[in-house]
Amino acid sequence: MRTWMLFVPLFGACQTTPPAADGDSDADVDADADSDSDSSIPPATASFATAFVAGAGPAAGLGTPFVARGDSLEQRDAPTEGDGRTAAEGAIGGDSVVTDPLCVGYSWAGLSVTVTFTGCILETTGQSLDGSVTLAVTLSPAAFSMTLGSLTIDGESFTGTVALVWVEGRLGPLLDVDMTYESGGASTHLVLDDISVTTTAASASISGTGSLDTGTAYSLTMTGLTWQTGDCLPTSGSVMTPDLGPFPVTVSFLSTTPADGIANVQVGAFTPVATELFAPCP
Repeated sequence: MRTWMLFVPLFGACQTTPPAADGDSDADVDADADSDSDSSIPPATASFATAFVAGAGPAAGLGTPFVARGDSLEQRDAPTEGDGRTAAEGAIGGDSVVTDPLCVGYSWAGLSVTVTFTGCILETTGQSLDGSVTLAVTLSPAAFSMTLGSLTIDGESFTGTVALVWVEGRLGPLLDVDMTYESGGASTHLVLDDISVTTTAASASISGTGSLDTGTAYSLTMTGLTWQTGDCLPTSGSVMTPDLGPFPVTVSFLSTTPADGIANVQVGAFTPVATELFAPCP
């Protein structure tokens, strides 16, 4: 009897330690899972997305309306200076960069024109537009190269260049953008190189690669990023950056994004999460 009484406590002590350790381990796993869940969408996602859209929308609004007029120039055997001027003014006030051609003034010198906007509205995004740009027109291959002067869009200052260029042997133009502007109180630099453009009577779409610098540098890839006429935010397509964390982050826009500011955010291969990233359009 003494022998059993000596061993029973020791046996019990040996058996009680592992469950306690297992319990601690489970708690640690739960804590780790909670931590992973909390950090699955990088905190900087919203600031990246809003800074990007603040430049990409105006870039699309200023550049894509020249597609149809440039295509017409390309189809002419020997376009004239008059053809170039008509194409430029038609793109700005007709196809069109602005909703009302009467808000625009032109001062031509050859194939270069100073374009002045007074109380205008960007047709693509519905944003206010004031100030001036210098536009240079090339007849063949067609090109419209815009240098932003004292330009403000929704009250924010924009400088830099926006160009729509046709390349010999390639079907359709390419959009090049190099713009600096304010977003969230921070100076932001957006560069888009050789961007493909698709337009309809009611939409503008861009795809390609570029970079965004808000003080933090991001590379980015756009796929079918589409604005319906008058919407300040895209209604379809996506932008992806690999520079927000260990996994690529993709922001996919929805038909309802302009109304509620919500887009799908996907981190790596994980399930996309509907996330409020933007202020809804007015």
